Amino acid sequence: ALQPGTETLLVADVGWKEWEEIDLVRAGDNMGWPCWEGPQRTTGYRQVPGCRNLYGREDVRAAAFAYRHGPSVGPGSITGGVVVSGLGLPPYLRDRYVFGDFAQGELRSLNVPSLEAGQPQRRAVAGNIGLPVRIREGPEGGLYVADLLSAQIWRFGRLRTDRGHWWLVGLVAAAGVGRALVAVRRR
Repeated sequence: ALQPGTETLLVADVGWKEWEEIDLVRAGDNMGWPCWEGPQRTTGYRQVPGCRNLYGREDVRAAAFAYRHGPSVGPGSITGGVVVSGLGLPPYLRDRYVFGDFAQGELRSLNVPSLEAGQPQRRAVAGNIGLPVRIREGPEGGLYVADLLSAQIWRFGRLRTDRGHWWLVGLVAAAGVGRALVAVRRR
């Protein structure tokens, strides 16, 4: 995802054995791939001459955020997302990078300024959403998530009622099925 108003990319990097990571990448950055996985040297690459030359260099940019996966903590496979403008979503998601985890069936978000400052603030967005493979913000400000498990596209957005604002999760498309309300929760 391109951070609006900048030339900084937020890259979701699927890990190999232990870590999933998000990187802030600017032109010319050396991310140390594939020699680094999250905050540690990648097993299996430590003795590769090109990697040995990278270890200890100050010009290698570390991951901005990383989380473990594996037998002791569960599966993981990060799905890249989008920096939310917040127009059609809850205010707490404004200016956050929303990403998913394919293996855990979750959406999460990170505050972009805190990520840049090296103090990432993570927040859960939604769980039990199947296998998220693509996350995009629509022109009306809703968040769309493609779920490979159910072959459905979910929309996270706002619904106005006589009682105030409600945030909803709606089914947009599923093998020819029309719109259907799946869950509503008040914020």
